[in-house]
Amino acid sequence: MAALTFGNLTSGSKTKVEGSLSISPTALVWTSRGGRILEIPVDGIASAQWLRVGPSATSFQLRVQEKDKPNPAKFDGFREQQREEIKSRLPDLEVVELCTQGHNWGEFALEGNVMMFTSGGRRVFDVPTSELSQAVIQNKSEVSLDFHLDDTVSKEAEVLMEIRLFVPGANTGDGPATKAEQLQQALHQQASLDTLQDNVAVFPDLPCLVPRGVHDLEMFPKFFRFRGKTHASKIMYSNVSHLFVVPRPLSTDAPSGESRNEYFVVALDPPMRQGNTLYPHLVMQFEHDDTMELTLNMTEAEYEKWPLKDQLALELKGPCHEVTSQVFSVLANRKVTRAAREFESKGIRCAYKANVGFLFPLDHGFLFIPKPSLYIRFQDVLAVEFSRVESGSTANRSFDLTVQTRGGTTQTFANMSRDVYQSLLTYIMLRKLKIKNLEDLQKAASSGTRTRAPGPPSAATAAAAAGGGGDSIANMDLPEDSEEDDDDFGGGKEPADDESSVSEPDGSASSVSSDSSAEDEGKKRKKKPSKKEEKKAPKAKRAKKDAKSDSD
Repeated sequence: MAALTFGNLTSGSKTKVEGSLSISPTALVWTSRGGRILEIPVDGIASAQWLRVGPSATSFQLRVQEKDKPNPAKFDGFREQQREEIKSRLPDLEVVELCTQGHNWGEFALEGNVMMFTSGGRRVFDVPTSELSQAVIQNKSEVSLDFHLDDTVSKEAEVLMEIRLFVPGANTGDGPATKAEQLQQALHQQASLDTLQDNVAVFPDLPCLVPRGVHDLEMFPKFFRFRGKTHASKIMYSNVSHLFVVPRPLSTDAPSGESRNEYFVVALDPPMRQGNTLYPHLVMQFEHDDTMELTLNMTEAEYEKWPLKDQLALELKGPCHEVTSQVFSVLANRKVTRAAREFESKGIRCAYKANVGFLFPLDHGFLFIPKPSLYIRFQDVLAVEFSRVESGSTANRSFDLTVQTRGGTTQTFANMSRDVYQSLLTYIMLRKLKIKNLEDLQKAASSGTRTRAPGPPSAATAAAAAGGGGDSIANMDLPEDSEEDDDDFGGGKEPADDESSVSEPDGSASSVSSDSSAEDEGKKRKKKPSKKEEKKAPKAKRAKKDAKSDSD
């Protein structure tokens, strides 16, 4: 019997890969346009269903459930008249009628690895339990189902994220008090959301900054559970992109005996979702001196057969942050990143928008924690720029760093201490990042003039500011003063009427003369007349006018 071939089909997965399906008496063979082949033996098929999933003529779907697979294979794009051809190869093909009346009430049931919602005996929708991330009781009669974020779909695609079910009534049998709690318990068991069997390690009562609170961390071979008081999330290790361990800098006024804390950061892509909030990073905080002992949840015989035994010992002992990060690193197959060794302060206290936190220079990027947590890779950085760094001014005790990324966004980290400026500048130059105002710095270093470019004060300016040798105050590059400041220059004393004509014994003008001071400064300012001179001016005009009238 010849094989039947159907072209112009798409796989029913979220990625919608195009290809063709061939059905022979022995196997179903799916061939994508990229050349990928999926073969399903006919004797390995548990069930086959035919559904209409849309209004168009090519909106029929063939769903094939294998005996040893949790999720069915789906193929879209069939026409209605092709059903009989498929049935000739698959005699047990079942036609499923869907409910299209728009009902939002009905019955919810678990059939194998599928969550199914029906109304009036017809199926409304079904979702595999493997896609379920967590099931949370919102109130006594409401259950919220959250689903894993799929990083294989495009950013513009619409994907299922949450379903809320209203389950009224009390449970008359044993177990939970309400039917909503009974459904939640069944989902946890079916989707392995709440089971503790086969876990590798459990870390209870971890203090977390993001999301805030105390959480339990349960490590499984392929995923980990992050459980709080109200939410319990199942996160696959494939969603872990980076791991960080960085020290929290001590404050300047910290007691001498105080020990620092350690941050352990787990970067997630796609992020973890709790309600309407996305968490791209999990930030945990440990005391530096706290230690722990951990034995993996397996026997010695099981440990000998474990494929990761060469990377992780059966019994672990050490600081809490080191043990936790080591287990995470091995199970997630991710390297732990730490602060750059050559950077002296390790972490810089600064502000991002309205939040105060710490910026950690790493070997391949910047990390800002705790909230909002940001990780900026160097390969995504276009340029950086220093601001509020003036070589001729000692008033600014802090500076800002702006990072421009390739996505067109900029992040500004403000109010960094001037003590770390030189270290940060050296660090950025060693990483060969583009500094926008580096040319101004080089010009300032060669000319010695005042500039807003980043750079240390010149030797002459520093000496003058310290009161030592160097240029005089009149020749220093001072900021422009206001006219009111000029009136008070000289301790508030007003000059005498004939002070401007007073000469020294050698015939030169007095050094306190305002005219000579203006000449020494290159006539940069025009001195405002004093208040006494302003009062004399009207009197002089009246006296001149009276003298003219008398002569007439």
